[in-house]
Amino acid sequence: EGILCGARPICFDTPLYRYWYGDLVEYVKEGTFEETTKDLIKIFTNPVRPVTKLEQKMVEDKFSWNIVARKFWNRFLNDYKKWGDA
Repeated sequence: EGILCGARPICFDTPLYRYWYGDLVEYVKEGTFEETTKDLIKIFTNPVRPVTKLEQKMVEDKFSWNIVARKFWNRFLNDYKKWGDA
């Protein structure tokens, strides 16, 4: 949602977030208070990395509810059919 509004999100630097968001977001260490604060200060004191129209389109194409819901229900129905055959 942030990217679609033109704001670059900040996430903890975990494999899950890296997998889903790649270079779209800014990352901070999920460490001590001092480590996280240091990363946040670095983000807030450096120049803003503007969100591009291309990035917004990428997010819309990957995460729109229409696409996510359709994939979920298609997978569910395919799996359900397999269970029915068992």
